[in-house]
Amino acid sequence: MELVRLAQIIQRPVLLKGEPGSGKTQLAKAVAFEWYGAEYPQHFFEWHIKSTSKAVDGLYTFDHVARLRNSQLGDKAEVFRDENGKEDPRQYRKFGPLAKAFLTSTAERPSILLIDEVDKADIDFPNDLLLELDELRFTIPETGELIEAAYPPIIFITSNDERELPEAFLRRCLFMYIKFPKPDQLRMIIKAQLPGLMEAQEAFVNAAIVRFNELREATVRDAADNKRVSTSELLDWLKPYLYELMLPESKRRISAADLSQEGLAKLPFYYHALLKTYAAYQREKEEES
Repeated sequence: MELVRLAQIIQRPVLLKGEPGSGKTQLAKAVAFEWYGAEYPQHFFEWHIKSTSKAVDGLYTFDHVARLRNSQLGDKAEVFRDENGKEDPRQYRKFGPLAKAFLTSTAERPSILLIDEVDKADIDFPNDLLLELDELRFTIPETGELIEAAYPPIIFITSNDERELPEAFLRRCLFMYIKFPKPDQLRMIIKAQLPGLMEAQEAFVNAAIVRFNELREATVRDAADNKRVSTSELLDWLKPYLYELMLPESKRRISAADLSQEGLAKLPFYYHALLKTYAAYQREKEEES
């Protein structure tokens, strides 16, 4: 809450770092929902970055192919025209999420923009956004438009630390590192996402969290293992158990003995598949033999 308030006061983007599954993306959505309730989609914009993403993608796209096609059709083309009867080039441009946040943000109802996983793009991508993030405006050469924010939106930028970000970019951001959820927080997440499991088998859930953290620590210690398990995998791992518990006892594939810390360590590969790499599974088999 303090970080969001500070971002409003000094008008800087918020850079969120942390392991996958630590809640970086959900934080931006939570702020939007806290401010606007069910209407939050009207004020919340997402820009999911890919390896091929360019900075201009968040601003606008211009359909040059459609414009060329219409120019070849001449009078037969169905185009919008301005007050002077000339073709209006604005019909070929489409705003990106950053531009939409600029255009909709007001002092009474600031927009919220999420730039998700900025470190996935090319190393120059963050630097290409510096001017727009600093001045909150940009121009569209094809139409001659100047797009600027009437009021600064709140901008959240997430990073999984897959690569170093440029210093010039980092200097313009507020920074927050979100730690991986502790056991008490994991229990709250499980209770919210898998209703009924905690109430029916609290001791089992506690044992599962212990086992989950053991597997996480094992992957961290193993230099050859680059799989970092997250909360989403913990939830997926627990779903089969919840499914089994909903079945009549005669049809369950797990017994009461499985619902313990000792039992969890001995369950078949099916239940470990989401949490462990094949290398880790083979290593465990070798240790048992």
